[in-house]
Amino acid sequence: LAQADGTKPNPDNMFRFVAFAALLAAPAMGFSTTRRSMRMETFNFLPGEDPVKNTDPAILGEVNYKQFVKTKSGVNDPLLTRKYNVVKRVGELKLLTKTAEAGLLSKLEQQGITLSQVEKALPLADELGLIDLVVDNEEFLSNFLAPLAVEPAPALLPLVAAAVTVSPAVYQLLGLACVGAEGFLIVTSDNVLLDALAAVPLFGLGGVLFTVGNVLNSIKNY
Repeated sequence: LAQADGTKPNPDNMFRFVAFAALLAAPAMGFSTTRRSMRMETFNFLPGEDPVKNTDPAILGEVNYKQFVKTKSGVNDPLLTRKYNVVKRVGELKLLTKTAEAGLLSKLEQQGITLSQVEKALPLADELGLIDLVVDNEEFLSNFLAPLAVEPAPALLPLVAAAVTVSPAVYQLLGLACVGAEGFLIVTSDNVLLDALAAVPLFGLGGVLFTVGNVLNSIKNY
């Protein structure tokens, strides 16, 4: 639209006029120009409950709950408070006898790994603070890692005894082969998803095998 003098109106002035008119008309149309506080619909449900009000004090809190469960489940079998007895389970599973039957120690000696070499490594354990680490994580080690090591031991001992007879160089070569297989897959394959999925087992297994080979080789040469 042209003005009376024939010049075109300035778009900026028109925009300011429209914004000013909308600001004046907002209260009349029921809109508030002031900032309101945030409101959230709860649908008549409370956002949360106070556990102190709806929980029996006897089981409120982790300590009280464990003590309550202990009294209900019996002293001889305290649920959630029982600790894994490593020495007892080793005796029940006869792991010492099965270790001797598998010939694990003799096979280690054939590979050049003797008790004298283990004795030399004991000061290294003190230097690395391994004893303090075990003490600080006693509950985690006894209730989580110990069962994982002790319970499958009867079935794993023959496999470990057979694996010990393998040269450390074989483990190192197998580890490098796994890493090389993943590298070959990355170069030849255009499937990124396949490369990523294969990387987890190949790199993981390769790292474990190579580490085992290095550890066995280090112990032999210690």
